[in-house]
Amino acid sequence: MPAGPKLNSTLCELLQKVSHSPARRQVCGSDGLTYPSACHLREKACRKGKAIPIAYKGPCQECDKPTSV
Repeated sequence: MPAGPKLNSTLCELLQKVSHSPARRQVCGSDGLTYPSACHLREKACRKGKAIPIAYKGPCQECDKPTSV
């Protein structure tokens, strides 16, 4: 059964309420953006309604950012 708008909204609200780790660890998303933590990346993915996998731990490098043609 596909997730409806209500389920996605509830999931986003839950993610916002989850306490973020005080020792935030940056991660690089597959979208080429650096997030303060995996939690922040998941929250953004939830809001966009699409998956953003973690490319790797640490800030994104300039060469990892998507380029537009």
